[in-house]
Amino acid sequence: MIVPRRDFQIKKVLMLKESNNEKNKTEELLILDPIHYIPIGIFFIIAALLLYLGIKTYRNYLENRSKRVQYFGIGILVLGLASFFAGLEKTFLILDLSSSFVLSVNFLQVLCNSIGYLAINLFCLHVVIPKYEKKIFGLNVILSSIDISLYVIFPPTFVPKSYELILPSSTMLSQIVFGIPIILMIPILLFYYAFTMRKQSPPHSKWSFWLGMATMLIFFALYLKMFLPSDFADFTRLLWIPAFLFWYICFTRFIEVDWPKKIRSLFLIFGDSGVCIFDHSFRAEEVLEKQLIGGTISGITGLIQEVTRSKQKLQLMDQGETKILLEYGTYIIGVLITEENFYILRKKLKRLVEEFELKYEETLQNFTGSLDEFGATKELVNDIFSYKELIDRTIFH
Repeated sequence: MIVPRRDFQIKKVLMLKESNNEKNKTEELLILDPIHYIPIGIFFIIAALLLYLGIKTYRNYLENRSKRVQYFGIGILVLGLASFFAGLEKTFLILDLSSSFVLSVNFLQVLCNSIGYLAINLFCLHVVIPKYEKKIFGLNVILSSIDISLYVIFPPTFVPKSYELILPSSTMLSQIVFGIPIILMIPILLFYYAFTMRKQSPPHSKWSFWLGMATMLIFFALYLKMFLPSDFADFTRLLWIPAFLFWYICFTRFIEVDWPKKIRSLFLIFGDSGVCIFDHSFRAEEVLEKQLIGGTISGITGLIQEVTRSKQKLQLMDQGETKILLEYGTYIIGVLITEENFYILRKKLKRLVEEFELKYEETLQNFTGSLDEFGATKELVNDIFSYKELIDRTIFH
């Protein structure tokens, strides 16, 4: 069939208009209000942060095989994946991809969130009520499965103006009934643990309380956008970064409260000669030959510096379940044999070296080999490495 020239021209004009409309639509998608790009950056920043912290925590688990560290590490890793999928979801919404594709990514985000909070919940159960850990965790898995199933049956809808997925009322109700209680159980358990441990172990009580407060801050940051206009939803996500950082810091401090059970032996070695000036065993059954330790440490540190031709000194020796922390002063080397490379132990060892050198500076300058002048060192060690010293410190020390 031959199309008349006029009709062909009209059809060509319509096709050009349609092509221009598609081009304008694409340009409109690419030139959006910058506010819509804010959550994308936030999601990916949080994803990178949580994945890094999760990997770091899981490496810690591989060293000490602590279930508490394992559960928390898995939780952080999976929540990092959830944030990554949230960033992808927001990107795909802005690019106006097919709804089925967006919903698939959204489901992966919801699934990772559920698994992540279940793992953190298991961490709390293991710490607070290990006797009923499996039973309560099994119930939480059932509740989470119901929540996810209802989420699939009643999926969210897309609101073009806000570039957000909106949950139907039935799905929101299922989250309130089945999902939110699992998250809220985390701070409730931590606050309960803080209350029960307030007399038995004030450090455990203090850090359990702050870990619970950090969890409440995350809960507040996550759900604040539900009660604000859509224009403010993206800005509320800025709270997530400090909330997760504070959460992780509180967790590390909570884990490090057990530092007295991890330390084994302490040595102060005169750097030039390798003579052991002072030694102390934190475990009665474990006594090491102090001069052998002194000569070995001095020799190894010197050898490594000579081989690597580096001015940087050896800070840590890691032999499976045994860690040797080294701290250097002007005259002496502080050596702490422990089971964990805790930040608090590193800080204590550094403080000991500094205070020891300040107290015995003149003696160290003219050291003759006599150890009688260092008799008061035991009191200094007891002051720094006593459990009471930790209790008396504030959270912001």
